[in-house]
Amino acid sequence: MKRIYTILLSLMAFLVPQLASAASFTLNIDDASHVTAKISSIFPLSLNNGSNTISITGGGMPISITTKAGYAIESVTYTKTPLQWKESSTSISFLAKADFDGAVITIKTKADESQEIPKFTVNVDNAENVKLSYSGLFPPSITLVNGTNVLDYHADFTRLNIQPQGEASISEIKVNGVVNTTWDARTNPFIQIKAKDVIDITTTLEKPVAVVNITYTGECEGVISGVKINGNETALSNPLNAKVDDKIELICDTDAFDNISVENDSDNPAFGIIGQMNKGVYSFTVTATKTTLNISATRVRHDVTVNIVDPTHLTLYRGLRDGGEEIADLKEGDNTVSFRVPQNTLDIAPKQGYILKSVLHNDAEKLTADGIQPIEIRHGDKITIVTEQDPSVGVNEIANEAANAPVYNLQGIRVASRAALTSLPSGIYILNGKKVIIK
Repeated sequence: MKRIYTILLSLMAFLVPQLASAASFTLNIDDASHVTAKISSIFPLSLNNGSNTISITGGGMPISITTKAGYAIESVTYTKTPLQWKESSTSISFLAKADFDGAVITIKTKADESQEIPKFTVNVDNAENVKLSYSGLFPPSITLVNGTNVLDYHADFTRLNIQPQGEASISEIKVNGVVNTTWDARTNPFIQIKAKDVIDITTTLEKPVAVVNITYTGECEGVISGVKINGNETALSNPLNAKVDDKIELICDTDAFDNISVENDSDNPAFGIIGQMNKGVYSFTVTATKTTLNISATRVRHDVTVNIVDPTHLTLYRGLRDGGEEIADLKEGDNTVSFRVPQNTLDIAPKQGYILKSVLHNDAEKLTADGIQPIEIRHGDKITIVTEQDPSVGVNEIANEAANAPVYNLQGIRVASRAALTSLPSGIYILNGKKVIIK
């Protein structure tokens, strides 16, 4: 334990003087915007107008201060002579060490027209479509406007990074009137620049239009139930209205179809689309201006439209009525009825007291003198069913009615009792709220 205390006391005896001896000097400058200051010629040294206190770190700090183009050093004074001092009309450099602690350097600058700022020019059709930046460490920023931009040329930054923005692309770059053929947004986004260069940049916002045709093998048209382009729902058209680089999602009706397969054929095999099916959605990115999608599938559900005048007069079955599945929730008018493979038969059974008057299958009458047979259906078929009261229904079905039950005509006038019903003239009468036909 005594040894540990001895070591700690030794460290404190060493560190305390070091901390107490942290050195600094003062740099006064009339206008900091006229100069660029760096440490070790690399790291920027931020200065403000007037007095700046600069801490001296490490064994020494190489400091350089250079006037910007258009300015020069008017005078320099110091209270201690710095080490390795170098001075010219446009720069000073020195080494600040611990013995420079407390020194004061005062710099005055002046305008100097002989120090003309080199320039280069960038002409751009749409500044929002492109971003420029110098390539290098701590580069100055570049702000563009539409048209002509006269920019400062910096000898430390001779490569210009040119990048398209958003959905835009760069269609052409010219340097001093000559088309640049080496620039590429992905592999080589830089061009070399010199003072007085004129650079023309032409941009294009619209991506190339792509023609995406869809072909169907067999009876599978309708397998695509929806389309999304770049995440937005889009009306299904053939061909699809797309552009190169668009991401397309084909939403497939997996309830009505099975064994769905999509193959593609691009006009540029090297950049052919590669799609994938995931939970009934086929996704791919358009990479060619012309692509054909070949779709095949097996239909496992047939949807049929059944139009009924009065659904209370009949019963419909998927398959034969003996052992078939009764179709529920029928309504007056059009009904969409689904059949799953291998079901493909519709059986029609009128209820007691009614008969079929007409059964149209895709506008063809199926009712014959022998009645109606079960109808084989296909997807998209339309069945129209009309019923009427069975004319044979009458006296035999009212035998159980009370003999004195009143009988009315269609005008609501009582004309007889049930016992005298058979003596009435032929026609339609009302008995206990039911229509009765006397022939």
